[in-house]
Amino acid sequence: NDLDGAIEIWKYLGEGKQNAIALYNLGNTYHLYLKKYSEAEKYYREAIEITPSVSLNYIGLHELYRYSYKQDSTSAVDVLTEGLGKVDQRGRLDLFSMLGGYYREKGDKTNAIDAFVKARDVASALGNTALVHQFEVEIDTLK
Repeated sequence: NDLDGAIEIWKYLGEGKQNAIALYNLGNTYHLYLKKYSEAEKYYREAIEITPSVSLNYIGLHELYRYSYKQDSTSAVDVLTEGLGKVDQRGRLDLFSMLGGYYREKGDKTNAIDAFVKARDVASALGNTALVHQFEVEIDTLK
């Protein structure tokens, strides 16, 4: 329960941009607890810069834009799209799923279906039949 102490440790670990997890944690702390959105954005971006192949960094920044900051912009979609070209297959699954949920929430069925179809295809390539089924149900619901 020592938020100040945690911030101090994460800043120390993140110095010189060496620890992406610490930077991601700082992004979360500034976003979710301190409501200092420009600071949160800075730390998420630094985490992405160090480890561009980690989908969680893009998801954190997406959620910042989607729910708290820059909501009246394309930033929430842009950051997921940016990540799609940099993450591995499992990461693309996460990002396509987030993108589908975003579009579903916005009432954009066409783009939601497109994103969920891509997520389903990645799940299929990974051999995850449970997720394939889950995405097929989501797609059918949107049709």
